[in-house]
Amino acid sequence: MIALKDWEDEKGIIKKLKTIGFTHIHPKNKGRIFISQPPETKYGGIHIHLVKRDSKEYKNLLFFRDYLRKHKKEAQEYGLQKMRLARYPKF
Repeated sequence: MIALKDWEDEKGIIKKLKTIGFTHIHPKNKGRIFISQPPETKYGGIHIHLVKRDSKEYKNLLFFRDYLRKHKKEAQEYGLQKMRLARYPKF
């Protein structure tokens, strides 16, 4: 996640990410822009959420991160699910 102070920085950040290989820019939806890079690792591509700092989306992503940090079993299950989906993206 990249948290912006305000949306005025959006275009500059996206331009910089494009120069390092990020090509899939999904339009702003529900307070975030989803940016991805084609799969170049054995686990798939890299995905970034571009959000406004202190927004609802920002807080939700931090809550999810903190939940996984506190709940190791759920974090492990989440990681395994992500690995399965990376191998079988149609599911």
